[in-house]
Amino acid sequence: MDSAQEVIAAQQAFWDALKRKDAALYNTILTADFVSIGNPNQSRSEFIKTLTSFPVEIISVDGDDLQVHIFGNIAILTGLQRAQLRLPSGKMATETLAINNIFRHENNHWRMALVRPVQMTAED
Repeated sequence: MDSAQEVIAAQQAFWDALKRKDAALYNTILTADFVSIGNPNQSRSEFIKTLTSFPVEIISVDGDDLQVHIFGNIAILTGLQRAQLRLPSGKMATETLAINNIFRHENNHWRMALVRPVQMTAED
């Protein structure tokens, strides 16, 4: 597996953690100094707490047009994240985010260091 494929595999592991709301898996994927840039900005612990406690069920999540650019021990993954959601009301929704995620190669693994999602659509 080349570096770009390893970064995509790390992104897929993140999506697995997202679907399962799995704090232990997030702890293996995110760097110690991880940050989420958004509204609001969040530290690693805040981000994990948010993603493991929100009341929405993620039915499926995957990527579209994923591109990986490697710069030494840093990788930038861009593309679209599409998720099928079940809202607390039981209603289904689709969410599309433009993702700009930065990974760092450390201890022989690509780990997510920064995320910058931008909401593209929210359809009921």
